[in-house]
Amino acid sequence: MPASRAAIERIDLTRRALAEIALAEREAPDRRTVAMLELVRGQTMELWGFPLDALDLYRRAARIDSSSATARRREADCRARLWGEPAPK
Repeated sequence: MPASRAAIERIDLTRRALAEIALAEREAPDRRTVAMLELVRGQTMELWGFPLDALDLYRRAARIDSSSATARRREADCRARLWGEPAPK
């Protein structure tokens, strides 16, 4: 399979995954689940090279579920990677 074809398929799979996350959010039973899905969306965006979008999604997850240590940690880690700050401990 040519590399360009494989890239197109990966992009398509990612688009479908993001659509599934959106559907899952609409069906989410509570805010904690919505926050977790925002984290997944953020991780996907970060992996695809959109760290500013990811940072926004991590912040949104932290606002949705203020008790989420994972959301705060991902936000801090992403910010550190973006601006060359030391990773939080």
